[in-house]
Amino acid sequence: MEAIVPLVIFLSFGSIAGVIVRSSMQQAQQANDSWAQVGQHLGLSVAPSSFMKPGRLAGRVRGIEVLVTTVNKSSGNNNSQTFTVFELHYPASGPPVRLTRQRTFNGFFRRLTGGRDIIINDPAFDANVVIDGADPLEVGRFLTPTRRMAILSLLTSWDSAEVTNRSLKVDTRGHMRDARQLHGTIVRLVDMGLLMSAPDAVDHALLLEERGDLAEAAAELHVLNESTQNTFTQKLEAEALVALGERGAADEIFRRVEAEAPADPEVEGWRRVTGTPLAAPPVPPAAAPPVPPPANPTPTPTAAEPASAPAPEPTPTSRPVPAELDLSADETIRDLFGGDRMGFETEERFSLAYRGRTVTWSGTVDSTRSFRSDSDFGSEPGTKATIHIGSLGDSRLVTSQVHAIVHLPADVKLERNQEIEFTGTLVRVDRYMRNLYVSLARLA
Repeated sequence: MEAIVPLVIFLSFGSIAGVIVRSSMQQAQQANDSWAQVGQHLGLSVAPSSFMKPGRLAGRVRGIEVLVTTVNKSSGNNNSQTFTVFELHYPASGPPVRLTRQRTFNGFFRRLTGGRDIIINDPAFDANVVIDGADPLEVGRFLTPTRRMAILSLLTSWDSAEVTNRSLKVDTRGHMRDARQLHGTIVRLVDMGLLMSAPDAVDHALLLEERGDLAEAAAELHVLNESTQNTFTQKLEAEALVALGERGAADEIFRRVEAEAPADPEVEGWRRVTGTPLAAPPVPPAAAPPVPPPANPTPTPTAAEPASAPAPEPTPTSRPVPAELDLSADETIRDLFGGDRMGFETEERFSLAYRGRTVTWSGTVDSTRSFRSDSDFGSEPGTKATIHIGSLGDSRLVTSQVHAIVHLPADVKLERNQEIEFTGTLVRVDRYMRNLYVSLARLA
């Protein structure tokens, strides 16, 4: 009996080890199948992984050089973790520069110890990105609005990312085995690489959006997306359409993006905002067979009509707006733009709590122009004013300044830097440019 016990223990351990080995082999085969599928779809060469060497995807996608592999990194205590590493190279432009995620105090300590962290006077970008370059003026010119937006988006999705003027690199924890996630990650990174190498066309649309011409920006992005397929600029167009109230058109774009670059959490969130499915129509009941009238019908008494029909009950809102909401400019800015809300979360919050609310705010006139008709505010003459109403320093958006794009009467005359107070109705939010649109406003 005593001899049997060690044998049972040995067989038990052997059985457990066998299960572990089989599971590892199955996972490795799943990864190899997924990588082969993605490689075939994107035209990349595939080297399957084995116990002796990591898997590898390599080649060009739309002119961008792509390399995907796996590495084991030490995590302390003699342990190691597997990472899937994505490296992309695009045509070099601008000065040598390296951009990484800003950690707590790391930019300060870099400067204190002689390291470089260039400040480009964009508070949001400076607060979130370490800019390591030799020539501040050249680096500032290189970091156009499109590049800054792409870099912030990249670092929001992958905080380990590293971007230069000719490459980008992303490490993701674990051996990526899901084909949709692998395919979507490559496509999203390729599209960002294309923007890093050639941002000019998108820059112009963003300048339109920044000055408050959201509909014109959306139209320009639409023309661009018709000629050049890029999931990043498609998302920009779709988000602008959501802000303009055109959710159906935005949902069609998000559907295309989801098909081209699957497993994007931000797009999945936007689809919940724009793509609420319609309920299936009820099945009508089967018609009952007709009943023949009686031979001697009894007259049916006519009911007296009510003096007046009851008023229809108001349609209840599915998400009641809190009456106690603080609508001051400072609190609105903190609520909508503070923290790490993604775009769809900002839109949901605005729709729930702010759209249609009357606000009285004050600020400084940045710009103003008269119009006979305006793509944002309608076909009647009016004045469109950009009013600086506040700022919020720590954000992953393009700018920390918040503006109200205000629709005023046509006879209003304003001067740049003039301090004004106005009352109007909130109609939309543009979270990228931090613009809040106020319609049918008047000077207080």
